[in-house]
Amino acid sequence: MMVMPAHLTPQKATEPNYLPENAIYCGDACELLQRGHPASVALSFWSPPYCVGKTYEKELTFPSWQGLLKEVIALHYEIIKPGGFLAINIADILSFSDPDTPRVQADNVGTKKVKITGEEALAAQRAYPGYTRYQLADLLGCSEQTVDRRLNNNKVREGNDFLTTIFVKYNYRSGADRNDLIGISIICLPNGMLQERYNPDQDDSFWRAGRNAPSLGEVFRVRIGLPSLKRRANWRAQQIQLVPDLAHRWDD
Repeated sequence: MMVMPAHLTPQKATEPNYLPENAIYCGDACELLQRGHPASVALSFWSPPYCVGKTYEKELTFPSWQGLLKEVIALHYEIIKPGGFLAINIADILSFSDPDTPRVQADNVGTKKVKITGEEALAAQRAYPGYTRYQLADLLGCSEQTVDRRLNNNKVREGNDFLTTIFVKYNYRSGADRNDLIGISIICLPNGMLQERYNPDQDDSFWRAGRNAPSLGEVFRVRIGLPSLKRRANWRAQQIQLVPDLAHRWDD
């Protein structure tokens, strides 16, 4: 019997090495996302590094941090269900300029003269609940003003930290045998501390009710009014149209 060389022997097609669904995994998102089942995720919610000098991100430059976020977002393309959501919790002030936003910034340990974080000050206070600010300062080796700023979340003189949540929605057009990605909506949801500006009362808000159908047993839903949000801060609502494939310019 003739034996075929190994490189000429027909090989059986191998199944993709997908991760089993409905399980918890710990690892590098850039690796794990490539092993997710296509169109299997309805909502992806994650909090990436903020590029503010934390120990676990000290090797990142700003361009490499941007590249990391772009890579992880792109890897969601295959696994997000049609109409699914990608939500990113990120430091607001570091991403966009907005003259109407209070002058605040994230807790950047790398720029502090005293390397004491708010978490460390809170841990000391919990361990020694009867200590005064002066005693906690002696314990931590810093000034009582530093203890006061860390405990009261007053990390810069102009104000407090603010975070925003970024929602990314992939918009598809259904076809006979496939779904085509035609656009991406990006919404930078304002922090609740900015309510006086964005949602002063129920009659002046970017939140909307609908479109739910109680007759079909659907629960009440809340939606974001994009035109209303853009009127308050244009950059917070971005629409990237992929069909036709035109160059996109960010609204600022």
